[in-house]
Amino acid sequence: MPMGPATSPAPLPAASGDWFQFRSLGEGITLITEPHVIPFLRCNIWHIRGRGLDLMVDTGLGVSSLHAASRHLFGQRVAALATHVHLDHVGGHHEFAECWCHCLEADALTRADPDGTLADFDLSEVNIQVPGYETGGPALTALPTPDYDLSAWEIKQATVTRRLDEGDAIDLGNRHFEVLHLPGHSPGSIGL
Repeated sequence: MPMGPATSPAPLPAASGDWFQFRSLGEGITLITEPHVIPFLRCNIWHIRGRGLDLMVDTGLGVSSLHAASRHLFGQRVAALATHVHLDHVGGHHEFAECWCHCLEADALTRADPDGTLADFDLSEVNIQVPGYETGGPALTALPTPDYDLSAWEIKQATVTRRLDEGDAIDLGNRHFEVLHLPGHSPGSIGL
């Protein structure tokens, strides 16, 4: 059967509003999401305000600047903490002077290749075959700006300033967390 000429996918529209959505949960806790990222690659980003330190837990894909969009939340010093270093959780870590992750994954984050596969990862064509998330097409439903070059996206190298391990304490001044090492999803997955 003859096949017609290959057609390229329709270009993505520019996002009609802000790239990030912010939802205050009260008491200095804000949930941040990237609504234009497909659900499989969309992580929950948390800003937790502390008296002496703010914590940004995960930073999304890094398609748009999380640091610039979140400045209104920052009280003072801010540390970006990775629950694990998969690309959808650490895309904005390079924007923060303080960057924390589990010691087993710190080297991967400083190499700017958290999954070891980013050289082959293309946001314009993602083929996911996980039940409930099957998709073939772009990882985004819109672009941050009309002139955004999707092919130029990459995870940038971050400087890890604190390597976390099981039982470490995180003190924000008025909030305290204990690091729980939860390997499985990745070798250095953590919870607080």
